Amino acid sequence: MASIPHVELTSENVDEHERGLIEKLEQARHVAIDLEFTGHNRTFPKNMEQRYEELSAVIQSNAVVSLGLTIIQPDSSFDTYDLLLFNEAVHQVHPSNLRFLAQNGFNFNRQYRCGLLYRPGDCNTDDVKYKHLLARKLWIKIHRVLFNKKIPLVVHNGLMDLMYLYQSFIGALPSKLQTFVEDMFDAFPGGIYDTKYLSLYVFNENVTFLAYLFCKYERLHRNKRALAIDSDADISAKRQRVVGGELSNNNLIPKAEEEANDKMLKQQQEEICNNYATRGYCQDGVNCKRSHNLERILDRDLKVSAPSTDPIPVRSDHSAYYDAYMTGFIFNRMREQLGEDSLTEHINKLNLMRLDIPLRITSSVYAKPSRNWLDTKKRLQYEHAQAPETQSS
Repeated sequence: MASIPHVELTSENVDEHERGLIEKLEQARHVAIDLEFTGHNRTFPKNMEQRYEELSAVIQSNAVVSLGLTIIQPDSSFDTYDLLLFNEAVHQVHPSNLRFLAQNGFNFNRQYRCGLLYRPGDCNTDDVKYKHLLARKLWIKIHRVLFNKKIPLVVHNGLMDLMYLYQSFIGALPSKLQTFVEDMFDAFPGGIYDTKYLSLYVFNENVTFLAYLFCKYERLHRNKRALAIDSDADISAKRQRVVGGELSNNNLIPKAEEEANDKMLKQQQEEICNNYATRGYCQDGVNCKRSHNLERILDRDLKVSAPSTDPIPVRSDHSAYYDAYMTGFIFNRMREQLGEDSLTEHINKLNLMRLDIPLRITSSVYAKPSRNWLDTKKRLQYEHAQAPETQSS
C-alpha cells in the first residue's frame, strides 16, 4: 500500500535508527503523536472524575500496539516514525478493536514477532530486570528531548492517547484526574495542542474527524500550491512515489491507486453514507452499501461542481504513524492560518467527547505531582545535566 515516507522501529532495527530519531527530534518545532490500542471506553460520563476513573480502568487493563511520531521541523518538513510495540504483561483486548485494527492493515504477526517490548505501570529501566524493555528505554530518550527543549506536543482528540502514554511509559495512572493534569502540565512544559479542539472551537469546522480534516486541508493546500507553481512542476511532484522507503520519480500510477480510482468510478452513483461523512464512523464498516469516499464527500461539502479526476491518494488511516502524520499536517496548516502568537492562546486545551468545554492542562495550588512522575522527572533532568560532561570525557 502506497503511503507517506516513514521508518518503522522494531526490535530488529531500533539500534540502527534510534540516534537519527533523537537528532531530528532535537531540531523539532512541534511533535505530533498518535497511539493505537486494544481497548476503548464505551461510555462518556459528564462528571469528569467518573469519566477519568472509567478511562483509567480500561487503559490499565489493555495495551498500546503502536505509537506514531511525526517530527515537524522549523522548515515545516516532516520526519515520521512508527514504533511497533508489544506489552509483555498480561492484558485484555477488545475483539472489536482487534478487528478494526486488522481491517485497517495492522499486522499482529509482525507485532508478536518483533514489537518493541514494554511493561506498563511502575518500572525503572535502570533496574537490570527491566533492561530488555526497549520501548520504555527509547521513550525515556524521546521524552528527555521533549522535556528539556520544551517542544510542544500535538494530538487529535488526544486525552485517551495521553493517558495510554502515561500508563505505558511514565508509571501507573494517578487515581485522581487533578493529579494526572498536574503531571501532564509538568511533563510537557512546551505544552499540548489538540487539533480536535482547534477545529471545533477555533476554526468552527462542521466535520472534525481526523481523515476528513486531513483530506480537506490537503486539498485546499494542494489547490493553493497549484495556483502558485508551474503546472509542469506540479505534475512532476504528483508523480513522486515512495519506493522502498525512498522517493523516486515514477510516471506510472501505482496499482493500489489504479484500484482506488476504479473503485471511485463505481462509487460515483452510490449514495454517500452520512454517518461516516459526519462522524468518520459507520457501524457497518467495510460492509456498508453507501460510499465512504472522502473525495466525494468533500466534493459535496465544498460544493465542487466538477469533481476532481486526479488519482486518489491511498491513505493508511488508523495506522499510528499515518494518523500522527495527518495530525501534524492539519496542525501545520492551522498554525499558518492562525499565526504562532494567536495559536498559543489555545495551548493545553484538550477536547472532551460530548462536552462543550475542554480539559485544561494547567497547574493548580490544590494538586501535587505524583511520585511516579517525580521519579521519572529526576531521570530526565539528571541525565540531561550529565550529558555535557559525558561528551567531553
